[in-house]
Amino acid sequence: MTAAPPPAAPAPAATPAPTPSPTGFPPVPGCDATIPGDDVANGELGDEHLCGIGSGQQLRPDAAASFLALDAFYRAETGEGLIECVTDSYRSYEAQVDVAQRKPGLAAVPGTSEHGWGLAVDVGCGANSFDGALYAWLDDNADDFGWENPDWARPGGSTPEPWHWEFTPET
Repeated sequence: MTAAPPPAAPAPAATPAPTPSPTGFPPVPGCDATIPGDDVANGELGDEHLCGIGSGQQLRPDAAASFLALDAFYRAETGEGLIECVTDSYRSYEAQVDVAQRKPGLAAVPGTSEHGWGLAVDVGCGANSFDGALYAWLDDNADDFGWENPDWARPGGSTPEPWHWEFTPET
């Protein structure tokens, strides 16, 4: 008599994969923020629209997911962190007013800044100079993650700011 085959072992439960953000990058762990709608004004984003990226900085969820992916790529290439170099990210309307008063002619008109949408970062650590190594690295790599030093901020732009980088969401 032939022995019956052993019962099949149950298949292991699949580990749920994180839902990709609109950028295609994994969402920020522990953050369930949503992209603000048309009913939210520049500089009025709340915790429900912002994800922390570390070092006390916040961005809207798609920008945060992309920036964390950019940081991971930078760490893999250099062994150093990019997040620690961020000097400014989301700015409330009140913070935009403060910056405009402290830096007349340099800061955007309050209520118009990409910082007020959680879509911009200012970066130090050598990115505050067009000749800096970090600026060169960002210039070579950030676009692959949806980040750019906009034309107005580039060398020869209307307000050169090598430290200012903006995320352009895919539509």
